[in-house]
Amino acid sequence: MQLETATALSSALHARYSKLVFPRVNLVDKVWKARPAKPQGEVFYLDLKFTGEALACVFAILLLTRDCVGRTAAEKLEDLRSWIRSQRPPAPPIITSRTRKTSTGTLPKDKDLKSGEEKPSETAKALPPKPPMAPARIDPDQKGRLDSLVTQVATFVSSLASIAWLLNIRGNDVQFNPVVTCYLFVTTKQAILFVDKAKINADIAAYLKEQGVSIREYADVWTFLRRAEWGDGKVCPV
Repeated sequence: MQLETATALSSALHARYSKLVFPRVNLVDKVWKARPAKPQGEVFYLDLKFTGEALACVFAILLLTRDCVGRTAAEKLEDLRSWIRSQRPPAPPIITSRTRKTSTGTLPKDKDLKSGEEKPSETAKALPPKPPMAPARIDPDQKGRLDSLVTQVATFVSSLASIAWLLNIRGNDVQFNPVVTCYLFVTTKQAILFVDKAKINADIAAYLKEQGVSIREYADVWTFLRRAEWGDGKVCPV
């Protein structure tokens, strides 16, 4: 389920006094007794000449007219980080005149029995006028903390094809698709690949480290997200 779909569904359920609940246990696993074992094929990486982006680069390889040097995973991750930094924080809620009227309320009124006209009640006359509201003051330290909570600092990539392209890696986990079952979490300072470590040999581990990618177990992703281990800041969807 995409983030936009989950957000819309959660809002619709909230209006009906219900909510989405994340199950601690995969319910499908409870009933799928004859489920095949997870694939354990090793991850491998592509040579740079196969990781180009331009169509002209593909034709150059096919026609053997020249060599084409592609882009490293570190370069692609840096482009992704630039995109994260360019994302604007969520807009604050807009307060309309109707909202202000609801929040301040109206003075109670009584109805004259003879003329039928409404006039301020005796209770309203006794109420002292409200002083004008002073603008809220936020000290610079508190403002910095609030800004850090809404700043976009990371993104979570779940598309297997996107991860394969970003890191220049391939695998054999999906039939007829050279992808790896994994997740990728990228911040402005680090990149974490959640994957079954049994699929990572020494060469791939060294390659990922060279590209600035750390490795964690595939099942750790849920704890990582639930605890927000990256710190303050928002995770923008891709």
